[in-house]
Amino acid sequence: MEYLLYFISFAISRLINKNKNGFRVKNILIIKLDHLGDVITSLPSVYALRERFPDAEVTFLTGDWSKDVLKNNPFIDNVIIFNSKRFNQKKENNHSLIKRVITLRNIFKKRYDLIAGLRDDWLTLVFSLLYFPKVRIDRGSVRFRLRLKKFSDIFSKRILNNENIHEVDTNLMITEMAGAQRIKEKKFIFLTDEERNFAGTFLNSNKVNEKMFVIISPGAKWKYRRWDIKKFALLADKIKSDLRLEIIIAGSEDEVDTAEEMQKMMKEDSISIAGKTNIRQFLSIMEKSTLCITNDSGTVHLASGLNVPTAAIFGPQDPKKFGPWSSDSTVFHKKVECFPCNQKKCKQKNDPCVDQICVDEVFDLLLLKKK
Repeated sequence: MEYLLYFISFAISRLINKNKNGFRVKNILIIKLDHLGDVITSLPSVYALRERFPDAEVTFLTGDWSKDVLKNNPFIDNVIIFNSKRFNQKKENNHSLIKRVITLRNIFKKRYDLIAGLRDDWLTLVFSLLYFPKVRIDRGSVRFRLRLKKFSDIFSKRILNNENIHEVDTNLMITEMAGAQRIKEKKFIFLTDEERNFAGTFLNSNKVNEKMFVIISPGAKWKYRRWDIKKFALLADKIKSDLRLEIIIAGSEDEVDTAEEMQKMMKEDSISIAGKTNIRQFLSIMEKSTLCITNDSGTVHLASGLNVPTAAIFGPQDPKKFGPWSSDSTVFHKKVECFPCNQKKCKQKNDPCVDQICVDEVFDLLLLKKK
């Protein structure tokens, strides 16, 4: 079904862009409706479009769950919320089809010169066709082109060696369709002085020095992405006792129990902020850390967006496609025969791939970096 969506998206863009050689762009609509981590991987593309069209007004259409990471972003003028049923994890918050159609009708009343469909759903595709922009660029065209190249004898060596292209690169390939250039910017989440002051006050009250603590995020939505909580506890103890770095455990409201379980397993003291901070407060604390250690989760991309050094523990999902992309990041991953998988049922229940990563190999790398 997803590739049908991509094909139709490709066809709509071909129709809209037919015989469009030169165009002036005053208004841009960027559509990225999916999950928080995926939205963060699109931010380099927002920067690329802003560099390409510096005088254009940029509007970002996304789900309610992602709006906070877009605050204070100098490359975005407006953020509009549309909770796509396709990506909304909290089904009780789904609106009726009629309400979603009315919402999109009001959004698309403003005619956009350029629509960038970094990830659409069926409704936004329909409205792109109804309210013709001057130009449309989209994920479907990139995916469809790469799929064709996969079965062609004339595709480039780069594509051949990188079948699983990172999400950041996929999004940048979309913006290249509008003439945007690859960028060298490293930071894509922007905090205010007030938010940084919150982090400073929090650290002072807990007697923690800036850059003298490690953020550990032991949770993940999918069961088989979670490293054994005992290993997280052992790693945290070694970091505190051997490296003299404080431990701050992070997590969402749904991961409070996980954080508490980890604390109980630890011999050393730690601080848990799981469920106690909003996303902006968490980001402000993370920005002052020396390292973020996390499972394959949205935290990987939060750290990357801030350009915080990251150690990411991966299991069934391909880190080449979804791994950290900050300038100082390390991935721990064991590639087993059944990799990658659908993450719903594990063929190695007694020894899942994520748990084949040892505490010592993670710690040894951290020790090497500290030296």
